[in-house]
Amino acid sequence: MALSPTTRGALFSTAIRSLLVVAAFLSFPTLVEDISPLIFLKDGALSDEVRLGLTGSFLPGVSLLFGALFSYTISLLVNRQIKIEEIVNAEVSALLAILLHMEDYFRYSPVALEAAMEAAWRHTDTLIFQSRYQEILLLVQDDPLEDLMRLIIAVDDEVLASDAHRNKSGVHRDSLGYLRGVSSDLLKLRTTRLSSEGRVLPPVHFGILVILASMLLFGFTLASAQPPTVDGPVAAAFESRVLFTLLLFSFSLLLEFALDLTNPFVGRYKVRRTTTTAIMVKIRSEIVAVMGRQHMKDFDVMFNIQKRRTLRDFKRETGMTLPSDNQIQPLP
Repeated sequence: MALSPTTRGALFSTAIRSLLVVAAFLSFPTLVEDISPLIFLKDGALSDEVRLGLTGSFLPGVSLLFGALFSYTISLLVNRQIKIEEIVNAEVSALLAILLHMEDYFRYSPVALEAAMEAAWRHTDTLIFQSRYQEILLLVQDDPLEDLMRLIIAVDDEVLASDAHRNKSGVHRDSLGYLRGVSSDLLKLRTTRLSSEGRVLPPVHFGILVILASMLLFGFTLASAQPPTVDGPVAAAFESRVLFTLLLFSFSLLLEFALDLTNPFVGRYKVRRTTTTAIMVKIRSEIVAVMGRQHMKDFDVMFNIQKRRTLRDFKRETGMTLPSDNQIQPLP
């Protein structure tokens, strides 16, 4: 029985953590012995200046810096995650509201109705399967929301003033005004979402966290060293080995948590998919109900071919491959 990608990822992560714990526990005595000359004098006595510096200023100062920076990092990333989740929910809700009015709005224009439904399908495809970089590239080439809005505003207000045209086409001023307003809001929501997704912390930020954590581990290792025996190496207490292992394991979990939050659509702490995915399924079900399953299946094949061609042309022209991490994962 084949394991799911989620299960394989969990097993791999568990194996890496187990190896890290074992390596930290076994290597601690060697680390203590290698760095002991920094704290012990030639006669084996402990340097008072080094000891006071470690316990009095170095470890407390670095701990304070690490705690403050990590707290700021998590607060920033969690707030960004919450904002993106709210924007995505509002975005798909606005798209659903437009879709529910679309069949009546284009009742007497099958060509425009088909184009509008296909534009809505393309936008849901982008939300589900494309990364932010791919979405930006695809919207520059062929923006589905722009196409959808152009279809809505294509109706001339002066023509709509005619009662005969209104009765013939079934298009009403109130529907036109509503759809224009909601489609404009949809464009703003997408722009805000892409802007929020782009506010990522630079790699140097996490590099500083790693350096501070390493300094804390280094200081703890120095402070844990015991005076060497007459004919033996520097000793390391068993309790210190356990504490060192727990510290290293804790720092790795904290940094993994922070890195996980940098991508709002991937990982354990990704945008919750319950509300968003339910609305997405509703949107696609409505489109299939109106246009037919086979029609949308054929369109989806053609759209994916065009999408891959666009990304391939970008790679050929720039020599770059855009990240392809999924955004909102569909329900299984």
